[in-house]
Order: sequence, then structure tokens, then C-alpha cells
Amino acid sequence: MYMKKLVLILTIISLNITCQIEAQEIVIQQQIKELHKDLKKYQDSISVLIKSCNLEMDKVSDSIIKKKFDKKLTDLWSKLDKSLKEEVQKDLDFAKLHPNSHSCLKLLLSSVQTQEGLTFYDQYEEVFQNFSEEIKLTEEGKKMAEKLKYFKQSKVGSIAPDFSVLDINGQKLALSDFRDKKYILLDFWASWCAPCIADQKYLKKIYSKFSNKDFEIISISRDTDKLQWKNAILKHKTNIWKQVCIESDLNICSNDLKDENHSIDVHYFVSAIPHYVLIDKTGIIIGKWKNSGELNMKELEAKLEEEINN
Repeated sequence: MYMKKLVLILTIISLNITCQIEAQEIVIQQQIKELHKDLKKYQDSISVLIKSCNLEMDKVSDSIIKKKFDKKLTDLWSKLDKSLKEEVQKDLDFAKLHPNSHSCLKLLLSSVQTQEGLTFYDQYEEVFQNFSEEIKLTEEGKKMAEKLKYFKQSKVGSIAPDFSVLDINGQKLALSDFRDKKYILLDFWASWCAPCIADQKYLKKIYSKFSNKDFEIISISRDTDKLQWKNAILKHKTNIWKQVCIESDLNICSNDLKDENHSIDVHYFVSAIPHYVLIDKTGIIIGKWKNSGELNMKELEAKLEEEINN
């Protein structure tokens, strides 16, 4: 009889604790919505202006007017990027105050692989370690730990993970072959990715400018159709630099990485394409850019200019 009462009491206590936790999570979720409200309004307004500017630019042919639109777009994208980074910072600060919140962990999971999260590795790591052991041992906690592992090894300042694959001609291509010889830009793309294709005009300009100054591009495609991949390279005339397809039968079993269960894009923390990684001659990652657009390409070109001419 005593044991039955004890079990009943413990069950009631457990249910009460569960209810309290769920109630706290509902409050935290509401606080997160409030935290984002003003920033989301601002970001939505900037997005509307970007869309409008693009539509207006498509209507004009005058190069001087187009340049003005380009300048305006660059400014708008810069403002949006700044706001998104501010949002990440707010999320990190908020999550640090709630180490027992599952909702806060999910909040960080949603931004850790984004463009705006690129420069926040140390803070993501700090906040994650601040979570309770119970939170860290959840499925989301294990996912976050794995993401932070690949984030760390692919962030600016880290030694670029080496790989050995077969290129478009079936020839072995290893990143380590370029050590102490060339700056390398890893270009993660696919033939079906319109923003990737749009960026290629900038990449060709950059390659033309720096290819005779110890610089090489390795394009790493996610194409599953090998013929479509090769046709896109010929069509857009990007066969002037190294080409690799990690999904083709050439490389399904030949990614020579320490963790053979994952491909190059996982080791470089690539969640979406286009994605660019700039590596110096010593094998250190010196720049990363996610997403397409002139702003990223200008930053990439400026970084190369700074490195090569110093």
C-alpha cells in the first residue's frame, strides 16, 4: 500500500514538473516572437525594396542607370545583412539566459548554418556549453554538437579539411597538392542552381584577374546528372578551372577524408549553395561566403587583392 502511494505521489510530482516545463516553454516561445517582431518588420520592408529595385532594373537598358540600381541594391543587401546579424546576436543573448530551454536550442539550430551566423562560432559554442546536460543530450542537442564540430573545422582561421577526389577528367585532385603553391577558392554549386550560375560571371572575372598570381578555383558540384553537369560547364565556359562532382559515380567512394561517411560539403559546413571558401597557400581558411550576389563577390575579390598583393 505504501509503495502504491509513493508511486502515485512521484507520478503526480513528475506530471507537475512536466506541466511547469511546458508552461515555461510556451512563455519563452512567446518571448522569442516578441524578440523578433521589430526586426522581422524591418527585414520584410527591406526585402520588398530589394524586389522592387530588381524589377525596376530589369526594365532599363541604360548602363549608367543600371549602375545606380546596382549601388542601391548593394546598400539594401548590406542593411538586410546587418539586421540579420543583429537578430542572431539577440537570439544568442536570449538563449544564454535560458539554459534549460528546448525552444532556445531549436532557435540556435535554425541559424547556425546561415550566412548571418558565419562569424558567431565562438558565441554559438559558448551558449551551447551553457545549456543543461539534459538539453544537450536531446536529439537536437546532439545535432547541434555535430554542427558545431563541422562549423569549427571550416571557419575562418581553421586549417582547411583536406580531400582527394577525381576531377571531371577522371584525374586525382587533392587539396594538399596546392599547399605552398596556390590560393584556392572552393566554389560549391550545381547546374540547376540559378544563383550559382548568376555568380559565374563574377568568378570568371576574378579568375581572369588572379589566375596568373598563384590562384585556382575548384568548383564542387552537387549535380546528380553527370551529363547535365558537364553540359553546364561547357555552356557557361567555366572549364578553365578545376571541376569536381561529389555526387557523380567518379566520387561516390573516393572522397578521401578522415570521416568517410561524409562528403566534402559536410566537412565544409555547406547547407545551401552557392557557398565559397577561400584558402591561403598555407592551407588556412581566410574567407567564407554563403549565398550569391555582387556584394559577396566584391568582398571575395577585395580579400584576394589584399592577400595576393601584400
